[in-house]
Amino acid sequence: MEKSKISLHVQRFTSTNKVMMLHGFTGTYESMQELSELLPYDCATPDLIGHGRSPCPTNHFPYRIKEIIKQLDGVAEEYLCKPFNIIGYSMGARIALSYAADRQDSLQSVVLIGGTAGIENDQDRHLRAVHDSGIAAKIEDHGLEHFVNFWEKRPIFASQRLLSLEKQEKIRRIRLRHQTCGLANHLRLAGTGMMDSLWQKLQDIEVPILLIAGQKDQKYVEIAESMVSELPNAEINIVVGAGHAVHYEKPEETAEIISQFLRKTRTS
Repeated sequence: MEKSKISLHVQRFTSTNKVMMLHGFTGTYESMQELSELLPYDCATPDLIGHGRSPCPTNHFPYRIKEIIKQLDGVAEEYLCKPFNIIGYSMGARIALSYAADRQDSLQSVVLIGGTAGIENDQDRHLRAVHDSGIAAKIEDHGLEHFVNFWEKRPIFASQRLLSLEKQEKIRRIRLRHQTCGLANHLRLAGTGMMDSLWQKLQDIEVPILLIAGQKDQKYVEIAESMVSELPNAEINIVVGAGHAVHYEKPEETAEIISQFLRKTRTS
């Protein structure tokens, strides 16, 4: 298997088991830290390419999904024992599902928080890619703060405005610590519009999968319900009172749901 030349920055929390945890777009390992510390498992949490302390190359090639999967192979080889569990949020959930489609023999289970199998319709996927490319250009043209101001006002994050001011400020600080080229390139090459649709592959993913969505995040509730009907070994949990970032809005409840699922998959 060809190895990636990109080495991701990894934050590792020591406890009792093996989990890889993937953050969302504009996040870092810090975005997942509270959930990591609540889980009674050992978590390796990388900053994905273009994010946080990981490399932000100007070359587009390393941002492609197939290259990101190789980068995660490097994380797994150094920090995890196979089979391991992989948890992903939003963009991280898309990447986790892509990893499962290619590497399910390496996995014990998959947890997707606010995840999707991609856009099935070719034209819709192309339009999304064009839209994402436009946002990437705005990141480069107007700078990070202008983009973050726009990004945090998106309706999908509306429920986060009910969080404590301290939590809201932490999310904003994390977003503002990125480099414009890293976010722009990630959006261009690994955004939803550039991701191959995995809907036709779901029936072949036999590893246990838990789909988590916030009850206020209706779009992703419907996506999770559609996915669970296609996956052969999956279950769904809708968290009442939460929006898209379930793990950040309801961390204790999310950790308990995940812990129960991981215990079950470990003994099955």
